[in-house]
Amino acid sequence: MIDYSQRSNKKELLDSSEIPFKDIAKNMKELDVINSKLGGHYITISGFNNLSGNKKNLSVCEIGCGGGNNLKDLYKF
Repeated sequence: MIDYSQRSNKKELLDSSEIPFKDIAKNMKELDVINSKLGGHYITISGFNNLSGNKKNLSVCEIGCGGGNNLKDLYKF
């Protein structure tokens, strides 16, 4: 069984320089479909709305944002 009690410092598979860009692009598209269909974007926007207190002028810095789809949905929000 994998021990998840401590954070790993290993690179993720997508951080490898050996993965062809077409595979990364496909993965980003799949993640967007998953987040769109299973509510990942909704959860992000809902949590952001609760934390922001309905302020209209905010700055966001998302680190490790993958395809940037959460940022696109936050912008629409």
